[in-house]
Amino acid sequence: MGLQSVRSIVESYNGNLDINYDEERFSLVVLISNI
Repeated sequence: MGLQSVRSIVESYNGNLDINYDEERFSLVVLISNI
C-alpha cells in the first residue's frame, strides 16, 4: 500500500495525513476527526 492510497483513505474519513521525515527518523501521523 503506497502513501497515496493511505492519503486517499484518510481523506475519505475527513482526516489529515502529516508526513515528516529527515535523515534520522520517519514519522507518519494520521489525524481523523469524527465530528
